[in-house]
Amino acid sequence: MSFLLGQLLLCFLENLQVELVYAKQIMKWESQQEAFDTWNDSQNESGGEFETALE
Repeated sequence: MSFLLGQLLLCFLENLQVELVYAKQIMKWESQQEAFDTWNDSQNESGGEFETALE
């Protein structure tokens, strides 16, 4: 019985680790997007014609 509980706990921890890796990657993408948006806003304010395709 304790072996099964150990396996269940190990599986849970592995899934948690994967979720943390995904969360870290998403935060990295969001910070890159914020940096790009800031740069894009400064280009638009200075008369640049570059805009994101998402807008």
